Amino acid sequence: MRLYLDSCVLIYALDGAEQLRRHTLQRLEGYADSDWVISDLVRMECLVGPLRTADQIRLLAFRSFFSNCSVVPLHSEVMERAGGAAGRHPTADSGCDPSGCCLALGLRCAAHQ
Repeated sequence: MRLYLDSCVLIYALDGAEQLRRHTLQRLEGYADSDWVISDLVRMECLVGPLRTADQIRLLAFRSFFSNCSVVPLHSEVMERAGGAAGRHPTADSGCDPSGCCLALGLRCAAHQ
């Protein structure tokens, strides 16, 4: 099974508060046999904090995790689907739901298995 990981999942797992980190890691262990998939957007979002603070240990942790993931491109088709999903399901605070990108990418990954 291919499992698309959003940046928030990885940030919780590698950089979250202790209880949240433990819970997220336990959930990910249940998918250890999956093909973990990320996009360059996820990679960028995860690296913002460690790059901002020049934290080499956190950078290494994320990059090490990324080395065990497949990377899929964000084609214009994916971004179109994401925009459509965000338009149909806006959040109350921003009017846009970035997880639409995750949904669209997940659908694309599922279609190409």
